[in-house]
Amino acid sequence: MHVIRDHLLKRCHDGSDIREVLLSDDPDGQFITYLKTFGVVTVIDSPETPFFTFERRGWYSVKGMIGDRIVHAQFKKGDGPAFIDDFSSILQQFRSTSA
Repeated sequence: MHVIRDHLLKRCHDGSDIREVLLSDDPDGQFITYLKTFGVVTVIDSPETPFFTFERRGWYSVKGMIGDRIVHAQFKKGDGPAFIDDFSSILQQFRSTSA
């Protein structure tokens, strides 16, 4: 799994940015479990749209729906490049462990 593209979606009044990130694959249960290695994961298991959040405390959070390749990331203004580097690294590690 890797990031195909990302773009700035919104600049918030609290000084944070929200980016929309398109992943190469749909997040699934195995991926969500893997994320727990790196931060706090919350899953809302709704029958219509199971939802998850992943938080790297004090740095960034990622929110999305299980089975949907588009996720939203929120982080402090200016931390975009560092977020992409870190999240891409997590995705690459997941790809190598699940292959």
